[in-house]
Amino acid sequence: MGSPLFVAGVALLAGSAKRAAKVISAFVVGHSLTLMVATLAGWQFNAAAVDVVIVLSVAFVGFWGMFGRPKRWDIFTAIVFAFGLIHGLGLATRFQALGVAENGMLGRLIAFNIGIEIGQVTAIMAAFVLAFIVSTLLGQRHDAALTKTAFVGLFATGAMVAPL
Repeated sequence: MGSPLFVAGVALLAGSAKRAAKVISAFVVGHSLTLMVATLAGWQFNAAAVDVVIVLSVAFVGFWGMFGRPKRWDIFTAIVFAFGLIHGLGLATRFQALGVAENGMLGRLIAFNIGIEIGQVTAIMAAFVLAFIVSTLLGQRHDAALTKTAFVGLFATGAMVAPL
């Protein structure tokens, strides 16, 4: 749940496809890096603790979006990269829990990572299609209110789920 919501929130916050691609690329590099390194090194992490940080990352994007777009995209991109590192630890923990044999692990790990990326692209596309449909139905004059509502929803979801 966390990563697709986080990525969709970042894309919405970016405001343009070009900026979204840059910021989300930093996230992808971050989570791919820790997914690969942590898995191949056999690092184990407390899945519940990682999940809390992942859900808090969703709340973070929602909170930031409620108050406008970042003034410094370089700093925001670095924060997104850092969250990517944490998300990657969560993915590594899940991948290792599958009990994949050492023989052929790298290929399976790469396939797993590609599958994650396909899922995130699908989530982003679904979010944009849904936003387009709602915007079209309600009229573009409501776009700012709809965007603010989406960020409030992201924040509320992250804030409510984190303690669980």
